[in-house]
Amino acid sequence: MLTSTVLCIFEGQKREHDYFSSLQRALLNDVDVIKCSYGNDIFELYDEIKDDDDLNIVDVIRDSKSCPKNKGLLEGFSSDDINQVYLFFDMECHDEKYIAKNLLSMLDRFSQEDDTGKLFISYPMLEALRDIPSIDSFIGVMIDAENCKGKVYKKLSADRGMQKYSQIKKLTASDWRTLIKINVEKANYIVTDDIHSDHCCEQFDILNSQVAKLQETNSIYVLSAFPLFAYYHIPKDKLCLE
Repeated sequence: MLTSTVLCIFEGQKREHDYFSSLQRALLNDVDVIKCSYGNDIFELYDEIKDDDDLNIVDVIRDSKSCPKNKGLLEGFSSDDINQVYLFFDMECHDEKYIAKNLLSMLDRFSQEDDTGKLFISYPMLEALRDIPSIDSFIGVMIDAENCKGKVYKKLSADRGMQKYSQIKKLTASDWRTLIKINVEKANYIVTDDIHSDHCCEQFDILNSQVAKLQETNSIYVLSAFPLFAYYHIPKDKLCLE
């Protein structure tokens, strides 16, 4: 049994794992990680756990009918054996089940990695990581709500993003440091209008600002969960952000 174990729970079963594995190779190669999937979106998870405050996310994932292989991945592990839990889901603002207060309640419930788990949200979805027309312009990149649907946004992000960030397996540690820096700066800009990378605003504050922007303009800022997780989790002396 590992002495320190991090459980990462992803919405999907393929691309999320590929993206995270790239980050892991670049900057997290000294961390033992179990990677599982929920197999549905965040509103399905909300419906499953909303009426049971004592439901443990490790047990929920272990018993997922959508991802039966989780049982094997977590075999031999009890909830007490998992030191940290991180969850990665999309905002899904186009989803018919989208309700902002339910998303906020999920961030409230999953706010601490060494307790119930810590949730990180991508806006609008996973492919935000590659939706970077240029490093300088990324701060202002937004997406209309009607373009947040899966197939639409996947094509849009691939077409307008720099090619290098679509080649996930080729991303270097330097590339990931750039992604971390520009996403942290943008997260702070979304919440405070101030661009800096010496700390990062909380997930709850980012979502509140995105919800307000959506209500005002029917659009949100593009922002990726994985770089914000990396900034939160990795010691700053190892990140070496300029």
